[in-house]
Amino acid sequence: MNKLITLIVLLGLPSISFAKTDCFETLIQDVGAININDATHLALASAYSRSLDSSDKWAAGITVPIKGVPVDLTGEGQKRVLETVTSSFAAQFSSNRLVSMSTQKLSRNAVAAFDICMRGANRTGTVVYAFDATHREITVEVSWNASAGGPTEAPADIQVVNGEFTSALPDTFSTGTSYTTVVRREPGEDVRVIANIGGTSSNAVIYWVPTVKIETTRVTAFIDGPHSGKRWRLANMGDGREHSILGMCDYPPNGWSVVPGSASINISTRVGAIDHRTYARITEQTPDKVCFDGRVYPLDRHGGGDIWWRPSYQMEKVDVIVE
Repeated sequence: MNKLITLIVLLGLPSISFAKTDCFETLIQDVGAININDATHLALASAYSRSLDSSDKWAAGITVPIKGVPVDLTGEGQKRVLETVTSSFAAQFSSNRLVSMSTQKLSRNAVAAFDICMRGANRTGTVVYAFDATHREITVEVSWNASAGGPTEAPADIQVVNGEFTSALPDTFSTGTSYTTVVRREPGEDVRVIANIGGTSSNAVIYWVPTVKIETTRVTAFIDGPHSGKRWRLANMGDGREHSILGMCDYPPNGWSVVPGSASINISTRVGAIDHRTYARITEQTPDKVCFDGRVYPLDRHGGGDIWWRPSYQMEKVDVIVE
């Protein structure tokens, strides 16, 4: 059974109100690319998606390269796959956990900038930042700023659960000071750093990082017609006039994409007195749809003539598995 494991919860972040979309857009630009094989990148795309007031804005905000797409797609096609994978990934985690996943590998400055963007600057009290996390170690910074008119020095009680500090933090803090240490984590365990200074407290929870695996499934889809063998047919109706089927389109099910260049038409029958201009052909294929036209040109009213065909294409689904 796959085990869904969450990552960092930034210190003291309240239940996140995703009003500040620009904070996530800045993170996306800082990361520089989104790799669908990286849980932190999927979390960032998911958190950004939840911050929007309209899902229509999602693709427009993803301006960095998308990597790891196992389908031969570019541009909007890659965004479609990313959106599908992101939706599946996001459904497994709360908004706060998505935020924590998005930030756990970032530098100290990036974590601080995001925290300020979300909660504002010039905060008083205790602040804990956890950053540069790996499976073995986490860097932790603890700072304290006294409230206006309050004591400028205070006792500190700083503890770690499921890990150990590689160097001790002081038991007294002066206002405006900060100290950094490294926590050596216990393999497979979630780490919690708790700081109580001068009557204020904060904490950071650093969850064990899951592994993301991307699986693809490819199948052949047929665009079935109403005639024998699920084929499409055009024939001389005895009037000598041309007849056509135009603008017929097929759309893959939700979560599936058309494999580029895979659509084709199998013309199984082409007989009788029909002009060489008679055709059945694919007119459009995008990640979202495949369209085709057919037209028959009889040579005369009495010569008969038929064309039978069946279109098909390859479609692919990308699934994300969190282990």
